Amino acid sequence: MPYASEAFMGDRDVDLIDIAWLMNGIDLESVLDRLGVEIDHRRGAWLWGFCPDHFMHTGNEPSHPKWSINEETGMCKCFTEPRVSNLVFTTARLKGMSPIRAAEWILGHSVNSIEARCSRIKKLMSPHGLVRKVDVFDIKKYQRYIEDGVLGSNSIALLAKSNILPDTAKKFGCIEFQDGFYHDRMICPIRDLEGRMKGFVATATQGVEDWIKANPTTIDRKDKRERPTTEDDYRKVLYPSNFKMTNYLVGADTFKIGDIAILVEGCRDVMKLRQEGFSGSLGVGSTSLSDQQLLVLSRLAPRKLMIMMDGDAGGRTGAARLAEKCLPLFREIFIINLGRGMDPKDLSREEVLMYMRRHTERIYQDARSALLQ
Repeated sequence: MPYASEAFMGDRDVDLIDIAWLMNGIDLESVLDRLGVEIDHRRGAWLWGFCPDHFMHTGNEPSHPKWSINEETGMCKCFTEPRVSNLVFTTARLKGMSPIRAAEWILGHSVNSIEARCSRIKKLMSPHGLVRKVDVFDIKKYQRYIEDGVLGSNSIALLAKSNILPDTAKKFGCIEFQDGFYHDRMICPIRDLEGRMKGFVATATQGVEDWIKANPTTIDRKDKRERPTTEDDYRKVLYPSNFKMTNYLVGADTFKIGDIAILVEGCRDVMKLRQEGFSGSLGVGSTSLSDQQLLVLSRLAPRKLMIMMDGDAGGRTGAARLAEKCLPLFREIFIINLGRGMDPKDLSREEVLMYMRRHTERIYQDARSALLQ
């Protein structure tokens, strides 16, 4: 049970006992580092380390990592004494602060009045304030979301438009976020060649009008304040900050060396082709190939390279430029020209094979100069 002094809701109506609302808005490991807490290991959602106020209660320094904190609820336990607390009250004891000031310290704000502190904290408690910090720097947290997350009805409906089965998306680790900065997005993880997660692609599951109607406000990424949602927000929520898709190829971690590589644009294109039996499909993320992506492709050493961009003007131009860039590494390259308005994710296995047989250009090294004409 909490200490008697902790069985108290704090100033105004700010709940300092059930602090899940606060935990959703912080980087716990960063807070613990600021407190000087030494973390030893992790077990699920629990971080284990040396009790920060062990000496305060026993007069002795902790000898073993017997203290733990739950990063979702903020509950703290010390198994050398029969006591339970939470992050707010532990911080209050360590810093010599009141609980409300400890909560403010944890959140990193610097305001003076109790009214202002309560207002700031209560804003974070609002539905639009529960911002999950899932970012390229918080991959461990994202990995736990994958383990516990599910594909929502919006994601399943989006996949169904291209006849992509939910089980196919789950094999890629796809989930759907229901709140936070990536609310109503299907998340597809991006991994390096060793299978380590480096970031993700967040695909909108609704059209822009429906998305704005369902999400009328958002938290600005720069000043962290709530504001009305715009069409730019719909388009910009694609990758986590500081993640460069141009360093990776979707599906490269499961590519078998020596297989036939089929370069496509998006994650769903990769998923659909894999589902249809084309195990060598790889996603570029756009219609251009970066130098780093070309290096990744060379390490995969495919025995044949095929390029299948979307069937629009941008896709055709992009395919030609991709072939031009890859020619120094491959003796011959095949460009598969899809029909106008067609994407790889829209095709069945039979249709893919038909395009391969009837609408494929074979590009040789000696054709480099004429390729883009």
